[in-house]
Amino acid sequence: MDATTDIARERPDGSSAPPWQLTDLISVETLQSIQDTFARTFGLPTVIIDTNGVNATAITHRLAFCEDLTRTSPVGGPRCADCDLCAMREAADTSQPAIFRCWNGLYDCAIPIAPKGQVLGYFLCGQILTTPPDPAAYARTAEEIGVAPDQYVQALGDVKVVPHEQYAASVQSMHVLAGMIAEQAAASIDSLRMLEEARRAKEATAQLVQELDTILEALRDTGSQPDYQATLASIADNLARLIPWDSCVIYLTDDEHDELVPVVVRDPSADQVAAYRPRKGHGILGTAALGGAGRRFLDITREPDFEPIPGVPVEPESALVMPMIYKGTVSGVIILSRFERRTFTDHELRVLDVFSSQASVSIQVSRLASENAQRLREERAFGRLRLAMAPHTRVESIMGETAQVGL
Repeated sequence: MDATTDIARERPDGSSAPPWQLTDLISVETLQSIQDTFARTFGLPTVIIDTNGVNATAITHRLAFCEDLTRTSPVGGPRCADCDLCAMREAADTSQPAIFRCWNGLYDCAIPIAPKGQVLGYFLCGQILTTPPDPAAYARTAEEIGVAPDQYVQALGDVKVVPHEQYAASVQSMHVLAGMIAEQAAASIDSLRMLEEARRAKEATAQLVQELDTILEALRDTGSQPDYQATLASIADNLARLIPWDSCVIYLTDDEHDELVPVVVRDPSADQVAAYRPRKGHGILGTAALGGAGRRFLDITREPDFEPIPGVPVEPESALVMPMIYKGTVSGVIILSRFERRTFTDHELRVLDVFSSQASVSIQVSRLASENAQRLREERAFGRLRLAMAPHTRVESIMGETAQVGL
């Protein structure tokens, strides 16, 4: 992840040197704090580099397998630098994260930080595998690049194995956060000429760090819940902390019936909302279930595709509507509402965008875990019932086990 060896010879996007360095606009300490908070939440090796490929921060979760063994090799080092350079070029050209599989089979990503459209640096985060590695194959790689095979295979054990969709969701969250950093850097560019504006920009940066810390702490809390119901409750609780709401409803898609099913309802008219099933492709919620960007409404009741919920009073209602994406498809929709003519901001919509992508992963993972746990309990119960029904077993024992199984 230390890309200084060869990248400094050539800028990724072929442009001239930018007028500002990222560290001119946001202090190294602030960048390091943001990076460390992200890395603690997602457990990924992470560093911020400038456009020359020089580290602007110290690597968080430094991985010896890559940094001390592979990159220091005369053979492996240039290969790693070439991979980083290609990713940085792609990120600069597309203004999007560039996830790539390096020459050594690990996944990494370059995420551009581009205030006012000018790339000033990148997050590099990853150095993970998506499937368990083959130690014998990496032992052969060690011999090829001139590293002791035993030491190389031992260090391989520190490389995290992360499902690709989970890694991609973390990268997407980081991309939105990188955009927020770029916005703050852009504000610093506009205000550097005036001392008072510069002071205010620093205060805004400190506030940004606090907000990012709150967002990432909320993501970490949501992803660490013990079961499906606790995960859903945690999402609603943390959304209330991040984006204060008067109503929060989380829907999951029911593809069999082509509708949305509310799984979390925190609303003054909870019973009526819980009974309502928006049809996919119809109305604001059903349209969101088809995909696309999140939407902000000053008054959702004035929209032409607004569908009132039976039994719920129609009153001015500001709303944020955000689809939740899992494995490239919409898994659900979140709607947050405020009443009494209090409105949401575009910034709050971006925060919801960050939160919803990771929340979708947490919901699906926890639901699968809960289903597996329930299946295991049922299998164990039926196992006990089969034992109870063996020859020479008393009727009382059979009836007792049957009652526990629930037959």
